Amino acid sequence: MGYYCPAGTRHPHEYPCPPGTWSNALGSQTVSSCWLCPSGYFCNSSGLIQPTGICAPGFYCAGGAKTAMPDDGVTGNRCPARYYCPQGCTSPLLCPDGTHSNTTGAAECSDCPTGWLCLEGEELQLCPEGHYCLGGTVEDILPCPPGTYSPKAGQSQVEQCLLCSAGINFKNPDSNISTGVGGPCPVGHYCPEGTSLSLPCPLGTFSNSLYVTKKSGCTVCPAGQFCGSVGLSRPSGPCREGFYCPAGASSSTGSDSEGGLCPQAHFCPTGSAVPVPCPAGTYTNLTGQIKCSPCHAGYYCPESTSKYTLYPCPPGFYCPDGTKHATQFPCPRGYYNPEPMTHSLDSCLPCPPGHYCEKERLSSVSGKCKAGWFCVSAAWNAQPFDLDNYTNANCLCPASSTGGRCQEGFYCPSGTSEPQPCPPGAFCNATGLPLPSGPCSPGYYCKREATSSRPIDGITGNICPPGTYCDEGSSAPQPCPAGTFSSAAGLVSKDKCQPCRAGYYCATVGLQAPTAPCREGYWCPPGQTDDLALPCLVGHYCPPGSPVPIFCPTGTYQDKLKQANCTICESGKLQLS
Repeated sequence: MGYYCPAGTRHPHEYPCPPGTWSNALGSQTVSSCWLCPSGYFCNSSGLIQPTGICAPGFYCAGGAKTAMPDDGVTGNRCPARYYCPQGCTSPLLCPDGTHSNTTGAAECSDCPTGWLCLEGEELQLCPEGHYCLGGTVEDILPCPPGTYSPKAGQSQVEQCLLCSAGINFKNPDSNISTGVGGPCPVGHYCPEGTSLSLPCPLGTFSNSLYVTKKSGCTVCPAGQFCGSVGLSRPSGPCREGFYCPAGASSSTGSDSEGGLCPQAHFCPTGSAVPVPCPAGTYTNLTGQIKCSPCHAGYYCPESTSKYTLYPCPPGFYCPDGTKHATQFPCPRGYYNPEPMTHSLDSCLPCPPGHYCEKERLSSVSGKCKAGWFCVSAAWNAQPFDLDNYTNANCLCPASSTGGRCQEGFYCPSGTSEPQPCPPGAFCNATGLPLPSGPCSPGYYCKREATSSRPIDGITGNICPPGTYCDEGSSAPQPCPAGTFSSAAGLVSKDKCQPCRAGYYCATVGLQAPTAPCREGYWCPPGQTDDLALPCLVGHYCPPGSPVPIFCPTGTYQDKLKQANCTICESGKLQLS
């Protein structure tokens, strides 16, 4: 309470209601939710939940006052002369008949001085010649008795009237000196030449002056008031609430003149001279209203609205209660609203992932995020720049981030919602890539998120290890096939794997050296995968690691297969080779 929180507010006391306003409501969103300090009170600080106090005596507070003694003439002022302002005054009050105030800042009126007339709203005036005044009101004006006169104004006692001198003719009754036979034409009346009795001012008029000589000298009742009887010295009162009274009205409802019942789309508080149009943000579809109702949420109401349903809130905007015009509350950039007649900021949808909404008041997204950039959510730029260390959509820092430039090791095609890891077999060596930079170099493998064509970190890839080969674009090392081996790293193709050496065999894939020498009784040519595949021939012998069968030397023989040695010939026998 005492504060309001627009979109993006960081803490509850960031936006206090300003001086001259207050609020005891929760959930306020705009400064317009803060209420003006009511008439007769003042609000001298920010963040108030109730008015500070009552307006000081001698001053009036018209509404929105920031001090107990306002002097700006808008929210209040010092009480002017001829008026008085008691404590808590909302507007200056005229000193009533019989009292006066000739200074500013009066909290109460003083009694009228003797010999003077003090009429409401008028300057002090001396008691007229030919009269004496016991008090300060019109009723206190008494003519000098018959046989007396008074050529001097300002008399306060009958004893001040002088006896008429013999043989002197004094003018009467409408002259400056009275013998008591006539007198000044009283207030509320007019007296043409030769009048013996005063004539009352007619309906719709009044007169607060003496000596009025014509009916036209009676004042027309001012607009907003009525004069409901003849002979009035002041208007009967203000026009009745719910009605309006043009000048000259003789009825409190203005029905006898061009006034009358307040029409639709207008309101008429007490004392209305003309119907007041419902201000923007309000409406009324009824007649005779003293105030207009707030416009319904989902709609807006221009000035003088009688039917709010004619003004649905357009897409791209939202309209809370009291919205004044169609574009008053646009959806902020980064958001859009495809629906009409919505009534809160929550109706504005964040721009979906992979897209951006570049300005306010959008009813659809502006387009896809530009290639080389990614748009997480609520992006307002095709190339967002507020996030440069993306991990995943559930962990954004700051949490309000909308996207950023694609990082090394990633690529972002048009419409990307989050960076795409560089795929296995490829590398991404720069920021802002729409596609991978190219395939992994021969002799190397790229697992994922590689930033170099020849990675060596062991995480995103590495040089091809011994026993394997890596073609261009490899995502993992390929083992040298059985019958081959490689003791060197960085082989660029299968052809670079060495055939197994003669006399040895390579039984499995991915060998860095031959499995073992060929078994005795067998021989292994280059590229052999099995040590028992080729048995030693008759007439030959095959010791371990034989690359070919060896002929038995002279004097020896071998009549069996799979032998590692030859047998010496017996005496008397000859072995022919």
